[in-house]
Formats: sequence, structure tokens, C-alpha cells
Amino acid sequence: MLSNLQILRAFAALNVVLFHIIEIGGEQGFAIPALEFLRGWGANGIDIFFVLSGFIMVYIAELRPRKPVAFLHSRAVRIVPIYWILTGVGFVAILLTGDFRGEPLAVEAVLASFLFLTRWTTLDMPILYVGWTLEWEMMFYLIFGLCLLFKNKTVQFILPLIILSGLVVFAGQDSIILEFGFGMIIAKLSKLTWAKSYAGLLTLAGTALLLASIWIKPDLPQPVLWGLPSALLVLGLVNISQWKFRLGEHLGDASYSIYLIQVFTIPVFYKIAEKTVPELSPLFLAIACLAGTALAGSLFHLVVEKQVQKLLGRKKKTVKPAYDVARLKSATSVSR
Repeated sequence: MLSNLQILRAFAALNVVLFHIIEIGGEQGFAIPALEFLRGWGANGIDIFFVLSGFIMVYIAELRPRKPVAFLHSRAVRIVPIYWILTGVGFVAILLTGDFRGEPLAVEAVLASFLFLTRWTTLDMPILYVGWTLEWEMMFYLIFGLCLLFKNKTVQFILPLIILSGLVVFAGQDSIILEFGFGMIIAKLSKLTWAKSYAGLLTLAGTALLLASIWIKPDLPQPVLWGLPSALLVLGLVNISQWKFRLGEHLGDASYSIYLIQVFTIPVFYKIAEKTVPELSPLFLAIACLAGTALAGSLFHLVVEKQVQKLLGRKKKTVKPAYDVARLKSATSVSR
């Protein structure tokens, strides 16, 4: 069971939440001097998510080969319903407040938000501003799924890497999408003897590089600054002893809901704090907001996300031998 990756997902989601708490708290008059050294750093949770996505897609595909339609359907069922539900909530909130980031909400902005297309149009951000990452995720799933049309396993692996690289080099797209490729590559590397032998060192190296970037901020592309350390970390965590930490694993399960729900919980929390307890320590409020967002996301995961998945009838298929069933169950649980 890849419980380490579940826990890493939890860390990534909470790190992004903390990143937004520091930013939004400051905008709302609750600047957090004690956390100023972390300003901007929590964005690396996105890099971890992208590397994990690339890794898990290859990991699952090798355990349970699927046709393109089945693969894309499974990804859509996993991502789309919850995103649409919360985008709908955001849409209603915008209608009630009367503006969308300071200007009227256009029909094309609504359609682009629901269709994961704002990054491919002249629009800036979707209704759920964190949804920009999901638009890249959906693009990657589409590329990976269509490449499954080819029967040759090497082509299935190499072609997505070529397309991702081409989008960056020739189409000028954000280089962060290369991190999906990093994840795909380490899925292959994770099976090699040296990766297993040096798993502890790889984990330590990835962790050290991520932590060092808190204080050392070289002018490097994001895939180099955070993507490569994330890849080293994932490569190491796959092969070291799997840590059993139930709370971490639960938060990993709920990480998608936590990631989306923060769009609502953080501003609402600070609006309430501003009117009721403005004298409280900003650090205490930040911790409370982080815990509250994790709790809200966990509840949404249990009450809504899991029920929607059941309603849509996600089927669990078995793979022989039994060892692979355990690996497949773990891989499926850590995929977005």
C-alpha cells in the first residue's frame, strides 16, 4: 500500500491552503509575521500534485491496462462532478454579490470555467481560482488517454512526454506541465534496483531541496526549483517503508475536496474573524483557518464526494495476482 503517497498528498493540499491563508490573511488585515518566511513557498504543493499525477497514471496503466474511453471516463468521474458542484456554488455566490473579481461575470467565463478551458482562452482564471491546475490536469489526462490508442507500450509512454515538451517549447505553454512528465519517468525509474537501494537518500534529498527553497530562492524555472525535488521525493517515498498514519491517509483521501473547498473557507473565515475577533493573534487565526479548511474538506469528502462517486457507480476491478490487487488499490487511492 502506497500510504506514503497518500500522506504526501495531504501535505501538498495543506501546503497550498497555507499559501493562500498567508496571502488572503494579509489582504484582509491579518498579516502573519511569524509565517512571513513561508510566503509563496506553499505553492510547491501544486508541483507535488503534478508529479504524483504523472507517476500514478503510469503506475496504474501498467497494473491495469485500459482503453482510452475507459481511462478518460474514470478520470472524468473522479474530477468533474465535485468540481462542477463547487463551481456552481461559486457561480451562485458571484450572482449574489454582483461581480466577478471586480467586473461583471460574462457568459464565456462561466462556460470556460465549467469546461476547463479558461487557460486556453483569453480569460484569466476560472470561477474557482484553484481550478487552473485542474485544467492542466485534464489536459494531461486527455493526452495520456489518447496515447493509449497506440498498442505499443513504448509509444504510450514516450508520446505524452513529446507532446508535453512540444507544448512548452513550441506553443509557449507553462513549463510546469513538464512535471507530469517527471512523474511518468520516475514511475519507470522506481522499479530499478538503484532506486530501491537509495530510496532513503532520494527521500532525504527531495525533502532537503524543498525545505532549502524556503530560504534559498534562486532564479530557476519552477519545474527545476520544485518539480525536480518533488520527483526525487516521490521516487524515494515509493520505495521506503510505508508509514501508517491514519489521519495523514484520511487527509490524503480528502485532499481533492480540501484543495477545492479552500476557495470558500479561507475568505469566509477571515470575514467572520474581522467582524467578531479582530483582536486575536493572526498566527492563531491562520492555524484555526488551516484546521477548519481541513475539517470542512474532510466533511465534504465524506458527505458529498464519496457519495457522488458511489452514485456514479465507480466499479472496483480486480487484478491478479493478489499482490497486484493491493498495489492497484493503493495506486487508485492516491490518484486525483
